[in-house]
Amino acid sequence: MVVGLRQHGDSRLREARRIDVRAAVAAGEIRVGAHRATERDEAAGGVVGAISQSAEHAYERLDDDERRVARRLFLRLVNPGDDTPDSRRRLSWDEIGTDANSRTVVDTLANERLLTVDDRGVEIVHETLIRTWPRLREWIDDNRDDLRMRQRLTHAAAEWARQGRDPDLLYRGTPLATALDWRDRSDVGLTELPAAFLDASRDAREAEERAAADAERRRHRVRRFAFTALSLLAATAAAASIVAFAALQESQDKGAEAEERFVRALATQAESLAPTRPKLALLLAAESAARVEPITPEAQNAIVNAREAMAASDIVPDLEPIPVGDVLTTLVSPDGSTIVTGARNGTIRLWDASSGEATRTLTSSVGGVEEAVIDPSGRWLVAVGEGGAWRWDLDQTDPRAAAVDESGGALWSAAFSEDGTRLATAAESGVVRIYDTTTWTEVGEPFTEAADFLSVAFTLDGTRVLAGTGGGRLYVWDAATGEPVADSPIAAHGTNDVWEIVPHPDGDLVATGSSDGTARVWSLRAGALVATPFADLDDVEGLVWSADGEALYAGGDDGLVHEYRLDEAAVAGASAVGHDDRVIDAAASRDGAGLLSHTRTS
Repeated sequence: MVVGLRQHGDSRLREARRIDVRAAVAAGEIRVGAHRATERDEAAGGVVGAISQSAEHAYERLDDDERRVARRLFLRLVNPGDDTPDSRRRLSWDEIGTDANSRTVVDTLANERLLTVDDRGVEIVHETLIRTWPRLREWIDDNRDDLRMRQRLTHAAAEWARQGRDPDLLYRGTPLATALDWRDRSDVGLTELPAAFLDASRDAREAEERAAADAERRRHRVRRFAFTALSLLAATAAAASIVAFAALQESQDKGAEAEERFVRALATQAESLAPTRPKLALLLAAESAARVEPITPEAQNAIVNAREAMAASDIVPDLEPIPVGDVLTTLVSPDGSTIVTGARNGTIRLWDASSGEATRTLTSSVGGVEEAVIDPSGRWLVAVGEGGAWRWDLDQTDPRAAAVDESGGALWSAAFSEDGTRLATAAESGVVRIYDTTTWTEVGEPFTEAADFLSVAFTLDGTRVLAGTGGGRLYVWDAATGEPVADSPIAAHGTNDVWEIVPHPDGDLVATGSSDGTARVWSLRAGALVATPFADLDDVEGLVWSADGEALYAGGDDGLVHEYRLDEAAVAGASAVGHDDRVIDAAASRDGAGLLSHTRTS
């Protein structure tokens, strides 16, 4: 389940303004860092202004036709936020089309480093442009209702596709009329699936109208026959007309009763789904309301309860659950656009985070995938398991993997350093190896202990390597010398497996998760316990720090995502909507805005 996290105070906004000026000038990209120094804020502000000016100058150099094309293109590349910031979205080349003006505008804006172009399509280079370019902000604000309509249609179409294009999920009545009118007058545009959804809704309405017209013609013929019979047979015809009228009335009554039962079934289903699947509940309630007047009490309750469920927590659902099968590990690409799952049977799949659709399947000899990781650049994917460690270049389309480590024995965990230059793997045989990711060769001597290593991580500053064992110990080594640091190993979880190691953004704290269902926070400098979060919960897994380090998130055996506030030393709440089963893993996008949780099946 993908969820969006509300921001924790103004600190996130200040963090978002700390931009690496040299990287922005050299690579045409803007990256928001979680730990930029305060003295660089003024330079970062200059880059934001330069980006806005660059965008405006590029727009002014376009002719009138190209400006119209550019405006429509930018609106199609934006997802409007609902109590969240506006975000970028990708357009495929099929959606861009072959029109010469469109391709010229895309090339021009890409050359100006306002758009990112690859074989998958086109997207805005960074969401900073959405926030800082006044003209684009004005376009978005002027067309926000149109953008939200497109977004609603996209979500409805995605649910329709997931349910096998169930005709019962098509728009009808007022929602359909509103959507068709919007499509006729709006220049925001729809992608292929929402357009097909709207066309199917229109075709279904026309079919219903034709069926109704046919029925009306049949009824008209019956009445005419009855009138003729009345003229010819008098009393007999009168009796026959009474019988025919009674049959017609009964048919109409039964039709009305059937429609009423269907409307109430929609509303009842919506009411039952409101606490767990509020978005689908709203769609069903809206369809029920469109079919009958006044709206039924069940539909009213469903709408109210669904909205309350979505507003009850800072952790709100962004997509309906994605059925992924028997997976053991889940992660999110650094830019939040791609979800990766590794299954017990060795299958690795990539999913579009915005639609929940599977996009690629990768092959390897890794066996059951115990853990998968993506480097900070988003290029390299590494998976470990019974067959060793294997890597994929996600910039390429080849689904085959290259071996990193086939030395034998099960590997349980892997981790990239924060700068992406090193990869660490943890083996059940008590060996932690470090690899140079430019050559994919082993660096230095491995760290060895008489223990079974089940988890591994780098501190965010890259100075220490951490490994958890099946005996509850947390080992800490100096990454440069390979020597154990003071207080290593830390007795983290008694004699229970240390399954998770999650470094805190400050470089000192680290959260650990164990097979006994507990989580703990440690200070590496002091070698001491700092906090025991979620102590009142029976079982927590899938630990994730917020980007600012103020909150720790974890999945519970109740299927919900819980939030622990470090400064308050208390659980602050939980998601109002969750899984039907316990959460076994979780991951977050690099900016912390999106969090993914999963069970054995979704």
